[in-house]
Amino acid sequence: MRKLGTAPLVLGGALALFIVLTWVYVGGTFVIIVFLPTVVAFVAWLRTTYPHPIRSERVVVVYLFAIVVQFIHLSEEFLNRFWDYYNTMFSPPIPWDERFFTALFIIAFPLLFILGAIGLLTRNPFGNYIVWWFALGPNMANFVAHLVFPFLYGGYVPGLWTAPLHGAMSLLLLRTLVVHHRENLRAARQQDPGRVVRTIAEA
Repeated sequence: MRKLGTAPLVLGGALALFIVLTWVYVGGTFVIIVFLPTVVAFVAWLRTTYPHPIRSERVVVVYLFAIVVQFIHLSEEFLNRFWDYYNTMFSPPIPWDERFFTALFIIAFPLLFILGAIGLLTRNPFGNYIVWWFALGPNMANFVAHLVFPFLYGGYVPGLWTAPLHGAMSLLLLRTLVVHHRENLRAARQQDPGRVVRTIAEA
C-alpha cells in the first residue's frame, strides 16, 4: 500500500481541528455545510492533484476568477447584513455580527484562497487541496445552501442573487481540474508509463 507521506497527515489533522473549532464557535449547522465538501475535497485531492500537482496556468486563471466571484457574493451578503439572517435561522452559540463576518469571510477565508493561488503556482500540495475545497465548499455547497435558506427564513436571504454564480464557477473549476488532471496523467504516461500505472493502483 502506498505511503501517504507527511502532507496528507498534516492536512488531515488540520481539517479535523478546523471542523471541531467550527462546531464549537460557529455552530453545528455551519459544520454540516462545510463537512462534506471538506472530506470530498480531501479524497479528490489524494487521488488527483496530490500525486500529480496542477501545472496549467489555465486552472490558476479560472481559480482567480472564481475568487473574484466570491467577493461579488460577499458584497451582497455584507451590504444586506447576512449575519442577522443567519442568527435568526440557526441561533449559533456565538451570535454573528459585522465584525465576525468581516474577520472570517472577508479577511481570513480570502487570505486562505490567495495562499491557495500561490500554492498552485508553486505546485505546493496544500495549495492544490485548497482549490478542490474552494470548488466544492465556498462555491458548490454555498450555492446549494443559499437555495435552501429562503425556505428556512421565509423569504430573501442575502447572497441569494449571486449564489448561482457560485454554482456556475464550481462546475467550471471542477471541470478544469478534472481535464488538467487527465492531461497530467497522459503527459506522465508518455514519460514513464510504469510509474503512472503504479500511482493509480496505489491511490
